[in-house]
Amino acid sequence: MLRDVPEIVELVGSAEANQVLQIHEQDHEEKVKSVLRSAFTQLMSASQEITAEAISKLKSRLYMESKVS
Repeated sequence: MLRDVPEIVELVGSAEANQVLQIHEQDHEEKVKSVLRSAFTQLMSASQEITAEAISKLKSRLYMESKVS
């Protein structure tokens, strides 16, 4: 999802997003939980202004993509 929705990367930050993208099946469950918890915390802690801006960008991008398809 992070690869397809860059607006989420803006909300969680590129460092957090990269950690999520680097999770592998063989990683320990605790490591996976920690990385996902951290990314989720960043997402839920984003300010209202930043979230509104990301949603606006997402809506604009999806609108433009729907016109191209």
